[in-house]
Amino acid sequence: MTKFLKIAGVVAVADLQCFWISYAILKAQDANMWAFKSLGWWRPTSTPSHLAQWAFMVFSFPSSLLPAHIYDGYHPVIWIFCSTLNSVVLGICLGFPIYEITKRFRHGAAA
Repeated sequence: MTKFLKIAGVVAVADLQCFWISYAILKAQDANMWAFKSLGWWRPTSTPSHLAQWAFMVFSFPSSLLPAHIYDGYHPVIWIFCSTLNSVVLGICLGFPIYEITKRFRHGAAA
């Protein structure tokens, strides 16, 4: 079980880092923050801006729907909570299949 927790932790930390890196890139580009936070229609002006917006939407998908239903949902504390919750959920959901695949290959190679 500790191997599963390590894999889930690595996936969760990687998701959290990718989320905040894409957020920082979009913030540094001085993008229209309200448009991409609500996942509305927004046309990026360059390819890096488009890739950063796509990465932000992918890495924040399950929990990006929560701030829209919370009053003052664009508060930084709410985004920190939602990104952490998202990382835990994705760490467990993606960590379990990775754990099972590595366990199967490890036992298959030993036999």
